[in-house]
Amino acid sequence: MACEVLLLTRRPLSMFPVWEWIPEANVRVIASAEYGTEAVAGPDAVDFVDGYAYSANVDLAVLRASRHRPIDHLIVFAEHDVARAAALREYLHLPGQRWASAESYRDKAVMKAAWQRAGLPIPAFSAVEAPADLFTFARQHGYPVVVKPRRASGSVGVAVLTDEDDTAAWLAKNWRVPLGASFPWMAESFVAGRMLQVDGIWTGLRAEINWPTSVDTLLGWMRGDSCVSMCLEADDPLVPPVQDLVTTALRALPGTDGPIVYHAEVWVRDDGHLAMNEVAARIGGGQTREIVCTAFGVDLIERFVRGTVDAEVFTDPAPIRPQLQVGVLEVPPRAGEVIAIDDVPRELANAPWLRSLTIAVKQGRRYRGPENSSDFAAACLAVGASPAEVGARLAEFAAWAEASIHYKPPAPSAESRAR
Repeated sequence: MACEVLLLTRRPLSMFPVWEWIPEANVRVIASAEYGTEAVAGPDAVDFVDGYAYSANVDLAVLRASRHRPIDHLIVFAEHDVARAAALREYLHLPGQRWASAESYRDKAVMKAAWQRAGLPIPAFSAVEAPADLFTFARQHGYPVVVKPRRASGSVGVAVLTDEDDTAAWLAKNWRVPLGASFPWMAESFVAGRMLQVDGIWTGLRAEINWPTSVDTLLGWMRGDSCVSMCLEADDPLVPPVQDLVTTALRALPGTDGPIVYHAEVWVRDDGHLAMNEVAARIGGGQTREIVCTAFGVDLIERFVRGTVDAEVFTDPAPIRPQLQVGVLEVPPRAGEVIAIDDVPRELANAPWLRSLTIAVKQGRRYRGPENSSDFAAACLAVGASPAEVGARLAEFAAWAEASIHYKPPAPSAESRAR
């Protein structure tokens, strides 16, 4: 009897052709009604669901599908589906990531508490359940204080508070908690340093790929600065200790009955010491999937799917170091209406080092600037012989994008006119 796989996706079906990766399985799909007009050949059945992101319609569709034909594997890729899928696996007695593991990857306070018990290096942190908790944390650990949602993704809602006035202003704007609700925020000490992201597959025994990529921090991105991500070179002395730290961090969280894709963030402090920031049970946003695929020749999503259905996939090891030097540049959208986008010059579009080029903004649409860490106006992926060479090529693309996407600034608000 063929293996029965159910895929949940809030993205276009063409992004994740699971049925092509595991042709021996019967693949059914539950997808967002937003993409209901997309015609895709291959799945055994597709159920487009209204209210995908925030309603129980997806859960009910899964239960209907399981009654129609038993499910062997429930597969998801989006962070907001991690907990939903874990609860459904518990109820349906399916293998994969269950609730205890999913909660530790989704709730940053639960995650940090597990790492604290394991003795991993992490910033000071605390769950914030009342406004006074923020002031107490600042008094104990000093400013700046980072405040963030415990369950959000894409750096949504992250703020850096520099003093008591800043904290009071943040509370006045953001503190909205219905009576009886659990509070979604946490506080951390600000880390001065640079960020590395580490993506891979955790098989339960070892981490595959697990390669560090340097990334620009969120603060510059939200100011409107372009963001560069660059794979570390194979001989970079940071690679082994970062890989060891991430592996230790994964082992410190509850295990799963099957593989997971992970996206970890590690701080390299200004004093050279490492500290864990976060880890999520999904691939990194933006161009992360493309970076790994170009550098290693491995699509993490495809390998995860194949390994979920057949663990023997992992007996053939993935490459342990990148085959190419790869970098990505993302240009954030500016506030205003896009009134024109120049054509890409032929010499840039046909450059052999340019592996992908994406213009995400649309002429005639209005933007408010970057709203999360994956919200870019234009992006490119470049390869080269060294980080310096790749960096120069990314800078060439950045210069074109900054000059070639034209915005009409937004009209000043009544408040700004009054000032």
